[in-house]
Amino acid sequence: MRKIILIYLPYANGQFREAGLELVEKARELTDGLDWEIRAAALLPGEGAPAAPLPSISKLYLYKNTSIYDVNNSAAVLTALCEEIRPEIFLIGATAEGRAMAPLIAASLTTGLTADCTKLYFDETEELVQVRPAFEETLRASIKTRTRPIMATARPGAMILNESRESTEIPELIAREFPYINSLTQLSVDRIPRTGIRSCKILVAAGGGIQNKEDLEPLGAFARSLGGELASSRKLVERGWMPRERQIGLSGFSTKAELLITIGVSGSAQFQAGIHGVKKLIAVNNEDTAPILALADYPVLMDLNELIRFLRKESFDERNIQAS
Repeated sequence: MRKIILIYLPYANGQFREAGLELVEKARELTDGLDWEIRAAALLPGEGAPAAPLPSISKLYLYKNTSIYDVNNSAAVLTALCEEIRPEIFLIGATAEGRAMAPLIAASLTTGLTADCTKLYFDETEELVQVRPAFEETLRASIKTRTRPIMATARPGAMILNESRESTEIPELIAREFPYINSLTQLSVDRIPRTGIRSCKILVAAGGGIQNKEDLEPLGAFARSLGGELASSRKLVERGWMPRERQIGLSGFSTKAELLITIGVSGSAQFQAGIHGVKKLIAVNNEDTAPILALADYPVLMDLNELIRFLRKESFDERNIQAS
């Protein structure tokens, strides 16, 4: 009997989100040449049954949801599916939705859960090895799960999505009704937090070297003048200066930006976990021992206060941004 990898495919605005598609691609890579079957499940708000090509998926379970999102209902539906098809592995993207559902599903199935994985691979016995940062992100832990199904959430952006891979494969669609169980935890599907800057091609990331909250204003204007957005390291989030949805790193999000400019970011292992997919890195810091400088394509050692004064002098106002 073929072993099954089940993937949860988050769905929004008429399409599947990359957090799920990346895991489909990873499952295809893991099982290439092996006797495994890849299946997927999606919860659809309202009507709709997307028939987009999904390479390597044999069956797609489509549950027609209502406009009301209930994390307990969603977890119950996916738990029931696992009990029905008995997957060996169940992978979920570590989005806000995935992080809410996965522990509920794991608890219901009395199985383990490895959260926020940055790497997944099979060992020589086809056992899934789940890699995630540990001990305050200073080490990488390689984990094997004894219970079944093996459950893991993977950080969006950590798995490479092969966008150039074309396919006309359409899986068998299995449409099902979405049962409703009365619950106090309800949230509109459209209000599930989503990180818009994850897909930005240009990012300016401010770090702990920024000493005044007011200095974020010229940095934000500078980012927008380049056609990008302002992001943050964890330190500024902990200070309450930046929202968590703009945080890069293990407890934030991963980016595949074409250009990332870090200003005052030290480059801890926690931050590095979120920038593996960056194409070009420019790092500005006033500490020559900052780890980020060794990683950068273009390291810049300079006084951050001098840089802030320069940016304020340039005055990246709306006129400059529009002109650029």
